[in-house]
Amino acid sequence: MMKTTMVRTGLTLFVGSVVGMAAACSGGSTLGAADAGSSGTSGTSGTSGSSGTSGTSGSSGTSGACSEFHPGGQNDPGIGGTAQSQVIAQSVADIAGASATQVTDLTAACKKLAVALAASSSDQTAADAQVDPLDKVKSWCALAVKSVGTTKADAGGTLDVARTAMPCKLAAATKATCQTRCASPATCDATANPLRCTGGSLSSGYCVGGKLEGGCAVDAKCDASCDVTVSAGALCDAPTVTSTVTGPANPSAAASLRSALDANLPAILALQAHLDEEAKVSAIVGGVASGISDLKPACIVKVASEAQAAIEAIQAGVTASANVVASVN
Repeated sequence: MMKTTMVRTGLTLFVGSVVGMAAACSGGSTLGAADAGSSGTSGTSGTSGSSGTSGTSGSSGTSGACSEFHPGGQNDPGIGGTAQSQVIAQSVADIAGASATQVTDLTAACKKLAVALAASSSDQTAADAQVDPLDKVKSWCALAVKSVGTTKADAGGTLDVARTAMPCKLAAATKATCQTRCASPATCDATANPLRCTGGSLSSGYCVGGKLEGGCAVDAKCDASCDVTVSAGALCDAPTVTSTVTGPANPSAAASLRSALDANLPAILALQAHLDEEAKVSAIVGGVASGISDLKPACIVKVASEAQAAIEAIQAGVTASANVVASVN
């Protein structure tokens, strides 16, 4: 918990500093600060995908705003900066888009589990009433936890949940391509400088159960940004889940519990795995942002605020998914 607090506090301070930096770059204009406030507010709720689009559109209506940054998409070259700064900005766009989608998908998965276990209509209404995506995912996953607990108590007996191990896969090609953008094709030969999967195995172009390291020698911040992009695009397949209840006092409740978990827990486990993978690089997201001083001024602020929103989304998703998984153990 202490580590998480340090990451968020440090990035909050950084966002404040880049507002001043952007203002200086634009001739002392206060537009940068205004854009940061707007993006910061919509950035957190913007992690829901559609809300994020709304937030971006909202700031694009302001003169000098950053319309070149696209969470979940490819940034426009007009964002400015060196090739390395653009790689950093792209990594933030990648993680912002991925974490937004995961929060939305986790909300839906927790909702399905809660509904399948007959959560009360009043509790469902309260969860659906949450407007902020992070509040909504917390509410629906908390309701799923509550529903699992209630149904387990009704069923009695002993619940056992077996699952297949499905570690996330990290694409070597994604990191190799990213490193090329850091160093240029002329100086980065992926064949002569192959990547390795430290702590895991490299098979069919994917690192499984480890971390991609090596490759071309590039700037440390740029290489770290490549790790962020790789984690955002990780392939995390849903495992197979088989639930059993031994000695139930209420066979009907036990059957409902098994059916709900087998159908809905796989998606939650897959999302938990991806969010955990992203959590490993969340500190990098804020740290590398200090290298974006040469972007378009408004985009310096936008990238910083989106980085903060992504970190908050990942933290919320990690906690919410872990709580659901813990409730069935």
